[in-house]
Amino acid sequence: MDEKFDGIQVKLQELDDRVQLQENRLNLLEKYIRTRNIVIFGVEETETSYEDLVKIVLNIFNSKMKINCTAFEIEYTRRKGKKMNEKMRPIVVTLTTLGTKIKILQNKKLLENSGYYIKEDYPPTVLEKRKGLQEKAKEERAKGNSVYI
Repeated sequence: MDEKFDGIQVKLQELDDRVQLQENRLNLLEKYIRTRNIVIFGVEETETSYEDLVKIVLNIFNSKMKINCTAFEIEYTRRKGKKMNEKMRPIVVTLTTLGTKIKILQNKKLLENSGYYIKEDYPPTVLEKRKGLQEKAKEERAKGNSVYI
């Protein structure tokens, strides 16, 4: 009886290890897929087509952020989440190169008083970790320490 129980425990441990390995691989793949993504917040939903959404994004990049960006540098754009009546959904933009993403993130400070803001697109697991770290960062800032996440 004990031998059967020990055998089951060993198999259970092997399965747990396998699941953990698969979760780690999945997290890495999600992170890789999102490496060229950015998320734009604060953009009203006035577009009626995909082309309109691309034009809105290009207008933000070119006129507000002073980045010379063309439609060829945007691989894909979409709104995130389900459409709600009054709530503005963020726009997820997949760029063709990481260099373009870096340029945009470096110039995002130019959007300070425009009502728009830009963040990196993180997987849900990373967002959870960052949320916990933000609480700790808030405590450290209250103590007068300088904190970066």
